[in-house]
Amino acid sequence: MRVLLTGATGFIGSHVARVLVTAGCDVQALVRPGAARDRIADLEGRLGIVAGDVASVADPAVLAPLAPEVCIHLAWYAEPGRYLHAVGENLASLRTSLDLTEALAAVGCRRLVAAGTCAEYGSPCGGTALDERTPINPSTPYARAKSAFHLAAQDIAGQAGMQFAWARLFFLYGPWEHPARIVPSAILACLRGETFPATAGEQVRDYLHVADAAAALWSIADSEVVGPLNVCSGEAVTLRSVLEAVEAAAGSQGTVRYGEMPYGSNEWMWMCGDNAKTLGLGWRPMFGLEAGIADTVEWWRRSGEAAVAQRLFQR
Repeated sequence: MRVLLTGATGFIGSHVARVLVTAGCDVQALVRPGAARDRIADLEGRLGIVAGDVASVADPAVLAPLAPEVCIHLAWYAEPGRYLHAVGENLASLRTSLDLTEALAAVGCRRLVAAGTCAEYGSPCGGTALDERTPINPSTPYARAKSAFHLAAQDIAGQAGMQFAWARLFFLYGPWEHPARIVPSAILACLRGETFPATAGEQVRDYLHVADAAAALWSIADSEVVGPLNVCSGEAVTLRSVLEAVEAAAGSQGTVRYGEMPYGSNEWMWMCGDNAKTLGLGWRPMFGLEAGIADTVEWWRRSGEAAVAQRLFQR
């Protein structure tokens, strides 16, 4: 299968690239000129590199020679601390994504799998796992732009006879995540012996190891299923339990200072998904929470956490 992969140098995309190569796909990886390739350095020579960004490749004349059978579209603005509320950047990602969808349809791409987000569900009250029939209620520019792309892309794909699947990603963690995000920042604090101020940790989340998410995306791409699918563990865990798993794996109990940080004004207090539809494809997560966190902590230890963090912050 010839697969066009956007966002190939990103946190999720690099893991997807690895899964696709292992599956024997002919992977055409879209890489922005000058983008750091640390995350895919081990795949050098096994990926076809398409130099450019989504805007430059969203052209039938550019796509036709690539002849993608399937596109897995992950590229989107994702700067930690900004992406949820950045209006201009999310609209730019929306525009180029729609252009890409039209170009893929024009060259006869058979199937498009794109990354959505659990944020499309808004701020659920909790108690019942969210499935794909749950009404969406996007409440941030990021979630609204993603939702708008989903709705418009399914119309473009439907008119062209192109299959379109929408993978709603929940809370991911694992190797190569940007260190400004909560799990790696807690890991780094524990490995350095620094205190880590946190909320009381009562937020309920659905966390999934990024390698499991990558495997799920490949299962979706390799299927005929269309429409939205939740990519999540299906397990509701508190943020405190995640941070306690970090402390245990790092051997640094007492590093996290619970209750020192207030909850945000728009804090999600409950967000857990139903993954039955994705499980129906034969996919199964490899990592439970404790094993996944331990794997991630060990990766930071092996990789020389200070050097890796510095490179990622410079991107």
